[in-house]
Amino acid sequence: MVHHLFSRRSDTKPDFPERVDLPYLTDREAGATLCLLQLLVEAGAAEVYTQPIPGSDGRYRWNVWLGEQIKPGGERIELREWAARALCVEYRPDGDAV
Repeated sequence: MVHHLFSRRSDTKPDFPERVDLPYLTDREAGATLCLLQLLVEAGAAEVYTQPIPGSDGRYRWNVWLGEQIKPGGERIELREWAARALCVEYRPDGDAV
């Protein structure tokens, strides 16, 4: 048991996306989308999770699962695309919202 306590690595993965995970948005836009996402998660209408491997920039790649209440059959969508949709802006997979 003692070996287990001293050999544990600390997990630095965040529990929820942060402002830095939406670099193409303004602070206000990122704050609004993250607040909306938090409300959806708390209501049980969405979940957030990361892909197993961090992205090339060292940040985790977040996904959003939209439940039946929002999308019949549910839907998995990348956080950046979800945020762009929530703000009604065009999303391009290269990470830019226009």
